Amino acid sequence: MDNTEHSDVAEENIIPASYGRTHVTTILEKFDNFPLYFDDVEYPSGTDATTRQGRGRLLLSPQSKSDYPDDDAYGAAWVEHGFAQ
Repeated sequence: MDNTEHSDVAEENIIPASYGRTHVTTILEKFDNFPLYFDDVEYPSGTDATTRQGRGRLLLSPQSKSDYPDDDAYGAAWVEHGFAQ
């Protein structure tokens, strides 16, 4: 596959992973291409941590939001409700 092409990943092949803020910060700093796709990480806190069952997400970069306009809303919904929604 040409590196300039985008490909889709089937939802059944996406598995959530748990990483702390330190890990994500390290990835953002050490991998040059990672910030092209993600800006930061959002973790639940306080009562959100209970209602979200600990779900957090990587926040899309402006370019990723432009390239994949539905992904930000999907990620936000997943954080709030999980895959069941």
